Parts: sequence; structure tokens; C-alpha cells
Amino acid sequence: MTRLKNGQLAQTLVYSIVPLVGLAAVIVLVFWMWKRFKRQVYREQLPTVDPTRDLPPSPGPERPVKLMEICAHGRFGQVWKAQLHDQLVAVKKFPLQDRQSWTTEQDVYKLPHMKNHDDILKFFGSFRNGDNLSLELWLITEFHEYGSLCEYLKGRTVSWSELCKMALSMARGLAFLHDEIPPLNGMEGKPAVAHRDFKSKNVLIKANLSCCIADFGLALKFEPGKNPGETHGLVRIFIIVKVNKI
Repeated sequence: MTRLKNGQLAQTLVYSIVPLVGLAAVIVLVFWMWKRFKRQVYREQLPTVDPTRDLPPSPGPERPVKLMEICAHGRFGQVWKAQLHDQLVAVKKFPLQDRQSWTTEQDVYKLPHMKNHDDILKFFGSFRNGDNLSLELWLITEFHEYGSLCEYLKGRTVSWSELCKMALSMARGLAFLHDEIPPLNGMEGKPAVAHRDFKSKNVLIKANLSCCIADFGLALKFEPGKNPGETHGLVRIFIIVKVNKI
């Protein structure tokens, strides 16, 4: 009788433990396979060679840029106050994974007529700093001490005339971007451009309190006969300002 009970107990233990051991083994196997897959993906995302080597060359400064202080953090990296020769400039540093935005901004800034418009941020050049995994993609533009419209309006009250000046310069800048300029007298034409990320953080305040439009990492060019690419949703912005009564 005792032997029978001992046999039933052993059988019960076997039936109870074996499934648990099997389940644990399956969990361990799945976890190991997941870790192995993650390591493989990580290696693919962090190449051992410069992934921008096939990009068209872009002009860089003749002398190294001296970084001074961080001015802002954005979706695509950091913006630094820097010095190039005897001039203050802004350096926008893109991480490696945002190289497409770096390339897109250059393409927009280099369009014909862009550098001559007062309501578009002045572009000086770009270059790649470092190599392999430490690679940083730099974009060098004009520096404006007041920073973005968003930061400027947080601690200041503007007059009605200042508000009109800001609004007019932003409207001129957007109208210029949206306008298609045909080739004329041997000069290249400019395609229509959609900014697609227009907001107060991407508008800079000049010393005379007019505005200029910046940050073209999500912009699209609309060239005749070419597909502009996948169109994303519109970005709606609301700017709240405090205006002094006249």
C-alpha cells in the first residue's frame, strides 16, 4: 500500500515538474533568440564605416569652428553658439541617425535665390566632424542672439508695431518658400517648398525684431514632373503674444 502511494506521489511530481521545466526551457530559448536578434539589429544600425561617404560633398569652413555654448535642443540635435573666424555663427549638430534631415536641410538652403532672402536663415556651410560611430553632422548658419520666437515671447511683451513686423516677415518668408520661381536670364529657378514643420521654435528673431525661417529637415521640394515623396499631416501652430495697448 505504501509503495503504491509513493509511486502515485512520484508520478504526480513528475507530471507537475516536467511541464514547468519545459516551459522554463522555452522561455530561456525565446529570450536567448531575442537577445541574439537585438545584437544583430544593433550591429546593423551602427555601421563600422562612414554611412555618409556616398553623399555629395558639402562646403565646410576653412578653419575649425570654435564651439562656445549650447543654445537649444531640438528634434534633430543640438544648436551651439560658435565662432568662425571673427564671426559668431550657429552650429546645428545632427546625430548620425538623422543624416537624412541634415541632407534635406542642405538641399533646401542651397536652392537658387534662398541665400538672398532676408526672411530665410542664412546658410554658411556644412561638414562632417569625426568618423565612424563618433561621426557628427554639422550645419553652420547665421547666429541670432534673441533665439527662437518661442523663447523670445516667453519673457517679453511686444508692441503692436513689433508684432506686425514679426508677422509680416514670417508671411514673406513662407510666401517665398511656397512660390515657384522659373528660370530667368540664365539664372536657375526655385521649386516650391513646403516647410512642414513651421512653428515658433523654428522661427528666429533678428536684432531688428524681424523674423527669419529656419529648420528645413522635414521640408519637401515640389519640382515639375517629380514625385515630392510621401506627404505627412499638416502641422498647425498657435502663437500667443502679449501686445502693449497703444
